[in-house]
Amino acid sequence: DFGFLNENLLHLYSNKINELVIKLPKDYNESEKLVFDMKTDISKLAKYFGENPNACTSDKIFTCILQFVSIFKVSKDKVIRTRNSKAKQKQAQEKEKLSTSGGGGAKGVKSGEDKSSPRTKGRNAMSAILKRRGSIVGGGSDSESSDSDSDGDSDWENSARRAEAK
Repeated sequence: DFGFLNENLLHLYSNKINELVIKLPKDYNESEKLVFDMKTDISKLAKYFGENPNACTSDKIFTCILQFVSIFKVSKDKVIRTRNSKAKQKQAQEKEKLSTSGGGGAKGVKSGEDKSSPRTKGRNAMSAILKRRGSIVGGGSDSESSDSDSDGDSDWENSARRAEAK
């Protein structure tokens, strides 16, 4: 005796169970077909990659694909960074060319010479090296003396002239 349950409630429950019994085989068959299709697709994918479809599981295939995609993204990002870096370097070189070639004054004028020109860099580097040694050849100057004389020539240029004169 199910006196504590309402007869309408039992009837409603019975109807729902009957609906499920009718619907479940259909849902099961659809799920079974989807699983079969998925296994077929995974076998095709394994064959495409040259693997044995019977020995290669879907998790191995997808792990390899995910690793490939990850490595591909890293490589792509590196290529983009390299290209951007090269483009920035090229822009900087072009900007430097424009600033050195289009500057004011006539060419060959010493006062208008670019501070970053190879000649200026070499002169400054040589002067710094000779100062570190403690004296300029034949010049007798120390590290606290000025870099140039009244003519605007550096100490090492004057020292070179004096050495040639001897």
